[in-house]
Amino acid sequence: SLINLLEGWAGRSPDHAASAQSLFDAGELAWGLADTARASSLYEKALERNPSHHDAWARLEQLLETLGDVRRLAEQMEKRAD
Repeated sequence: SLINLLEGWAGRSPDHAASAQSLFDAGELAWGLADTARASSLYEKALERNPSHHDAWARLEQLLETLGDVRRLAEQMEKRAD
């Protein structure tokens, strides 16, 4: 799938910003397919590669709010504050 291709490429890329964007894009595809577990995992991976990826933060927070996952939302907000 395109999601797998994007994730695989991101894992091999030495460019942190580009790989974070690729992971975010894969997360957006997963979100569109209503695969929230995969989407959240991809957004988190994007943030590991580039902690200042604003769109990944915003989408992950939105996803966790939608799921009502208060614990993970709080953890992510703590990470963002650091």
